[in-house]
Amino acid sequence: VALTLEARRRPRPDEPSAGWPSSSASPPVGAAILVAAAATGAAGLFFEVAAIRVLTGAFDGTASAFGTIVAAQLFGGALGAGLARALKPGAVSLPTSFACGAFGVALAALLLAGAGTLLRSFAATGVIGTETLTACCLVAPSAALTSFLFVRVIVLAADNPEGLANLTAASAAAAAAAPLLGGVVLLPLWGTPSLLVAAVTSLALGGASAVRAQGASTPANAKRTRIAIALSLAAIVLVAGGTRSSRLFAWPLSHGERSIFLSDSADGVVRVEESATGSMRLRTGSRFLDGGEESRFGERRQGYLPLLLHPAPRDVLVLGVGTAATLGAVAQDPEVAHIDAVELSSEVLSSLTLFTWADGGLLTQPRVRLRHADARA
Repeated sequence: VALTLEARRRPRPDEPSAGWPSSSASPPVGAAILVAAAATGAAGLFFEVAAIRVLTGAFDGTASAFGTIVAAQLFGGALGAGLARALKPGAVSLPTSFACGAFGVALAALLLAGAGTLLRSFAATGVIGTETLTACCLVAPSAALTSFLFVRVIVLAADNPEGLANLTAASAAAAAAAPLLGGVVLLPLWGTPSLLVAAVTSLALGGASAVRAQGASTPANAKRTRIAIALSLAAIVLVAGGTRSSRLFAWPLSHGERSIFLSDSADGVVRVEESATGSMRLRTGSRFLDGGEESRFGERRQGYLPLLLHPAPRDVLVLGVGTAATLGAVAQDPEVAHIDAVELSSEVLSSLTLFTWADGGLLTQPRVRLRHADARA
């Protein structure tokens, strides 16, 4: 369809070419502006991946969680693009726009820490679509800012089809690379906050590229450049200092309870809590508990019953270790010769030492092998 419309629009050789854009109508797009365009794509996807991790934990992985968050991202992007087209292109310099965008995304990153509070506030009012409203409030503003900046950049090549294509390609390539870099490098090394720092840093680098492209030939431009750089650095410091994992995953605690362990990695986020009575439990979501001392009777029974039903249990496979209560029950049977305990999350395995009541020397028994893998494999 697009090729057909293009063929109809393009003038024939015997017709005047007025109105058809020519790449010679404007100067070529330089590398610095391409970097600025790439920065908008990278920042948008770095923030989206972090938001998905934080909000799916707050929403407890409901079936609609992922789609709701992506919809909020696209909704915000549409709003930002519309706002950029409505404003005059020269109203604010491009470096200043990037600096303000970096600061705005930093503020949006800080607000992610209030996802649980906002969700409960909406739920208390009885309003319909609490997850959708929460996602729109926390994800759409950041998406609007990055989309706004992208449109501000591509306006520079409005009369240059080749330059416009290059800018769009640069942004799309960076948007594709950001989740890969975030998931393979940043997240395993430094956790979810590193994705938010990367989003703000990307916009700061985009602003620096815009400064290089536009130059600072006049005192007024030089002053605006210094302000933009200072604002970008402040945004990086703000997001780096205010988005610790303990803030982003501040799942609710009752009176007298406290968090004693939190791990945020590529495998997911887990938290070990101590209740007011001193009992331990493992939390993997805002409302989802994955075992603990308060439920140990039922968890140990899940290990005893299969052993009683089997005539001669020798080799046992435990699907999901959790707090090791079920595994500990299985290991009490002297007739069992070998136990494979398979856990999908390495962070759950790293928290086992906090549940000494459950393992009872389990981790040092030669017949017990803990495996970090998918039980189906």
